[in-house]
Amino acid sequence: LPMQLLIIEDDSVMGKALNQGLSEAGHHCRWIKDGSEALAALQETTYDVVLMDIMLPGKTGIAMLKQFRAA
Repeated sequence: LPMQLLIIEDDSVMGKALNQGLSEAGHHCRWIKDGSEALAALQETTYDVVLMDIMLPGKTGIAMLKQFRAA
C-alpha cells in the first residue's frame, strides 16, 4: 500500500534520491529541506513515515523531535 512520507533532508543529492526512489516505489512523498518548515508540515498533514536528517538548517532534527513529541 502507498504511504504518505515526509522526507526532511537538506542535502540535495540525498533528498532527491530518497524522494525519487520512494516515489517510484509508489509512495506519496513530500520533501522539505528546512526543520522549521517541516514542523509546519507535520501540523497540517498526517504522515505514515517521517525520514529526518539530524543536522538541519533552522532547527535540528533532535530539537524537532523533542518539540513534536511534546505536542
